[in-house]
Amino acid sequence: MVKLFGVLIEQESNEVGEINTRYLQEGIAPVHIIVDTNGLEKFPVNLRQNSQFMAYLSSPALGWVVVLGLSNNMLARFAVTVISQVVKFKLAQRTTVDDALSYLQSQDSTLKSNQASAEQVA
Repeated sequence: MVKLFGVLIEQESNEVGEINTRYLQEGIAPVHIIVDTNGLEKFPVNLRQNSQFMAYLSSPALGWVVVLGLSNNMLARFAVTVISQVVKFKLAQRTTVDDALSYLQSQDSTLKSNQASAEQVA
């Protein structure tokens, strides 16, 4: 899970993009990403500034991007929705981590089987 808060500057958004790229390269596809924006106050809105941040969104390994906290920020909600339509990635908006995890489990049956396997081992 990626947690964004405060004022996100271009350098930080690029670092988040690099981290997510590593998740996608190292993970087993589809890799789902939960982004918590509840504490985010400001972010770069220039798409050119965000190009490195957004590069991972076109990865074939990317599953769902579930964003938390967009209901509190109309500009962020609009920007994320537009970007998802332009880049064409799967976007869901939820309010809590538990809601996000439940949603992902409903969309990806391998998460259910992995959870069941983990529970059997424990």
